[in-house]
Amino acid sequence: MKRFLTVGLAALCAIVLALGSMGDVTAATSLTASLASTWSVRLTEALAAGTQSYDSANSGHTVTLTNGSGLNQANKVFVATAAATTSYDLDSTLTGPLGSVSFTRIVGIRVVAASANSAAISVGGDWILTKYLTPGGDTLANTTIPVSINGSWEFVAPTAAGIAVTATTGDVVTITVAGTDSFTVMVVGS
Repeated sequence: MKRFLTVGLAALCAIVLALGSMGDVTAATSLTASLASTWSVRLTEALAAGTQSYDSANSGHTVTLTNGSGLNQANKVFVATAAATTSYDLDSTLTGPLGSVSFTRIVGIRVVAASANSAAISVGGDWILTKYLTPGGDTLANTTIPVSINGSWEFVAPTAAGIAVTATTGDVVTITVAGTDSFTVMVVGS
């Protein structure tokens, strides 16, 4: 019995050592995305004899992203729904759908206000001020982007540089709501 325990313990130690020498055994993460916005408009007018209508050609724009950190690439995503004013530090550790996320560049950001909200929400923070509204300056401290009830705001920059996230001066996105109004935010980048 003693010999059986010794052999079993030795086998267990060998397995632990083998696993320890493999390093990080977590699976690789891969991202693919399609960031799309489509508008289709039909205008119809009643006439004395029939109708007249105008159909726009669909005005659509799609950016397809593959995994990586270059042109048309991203490898991180953050998604959250909240019902209170919330600040997101993009340079810090956020909890994404598959774990912790910290961004150095943003390729796309989208904020959607809920249809049941009582008022518009606003998007602000130093990332919006220094990277989106006034690149290189922090002069509009109280400037925000309004998002109407059931509305959305999005920004896509699929360039190799994306829009940089700069610690302490360009890394916070704040979404302000009235009371318990809600929103969903999605950030894609690397």
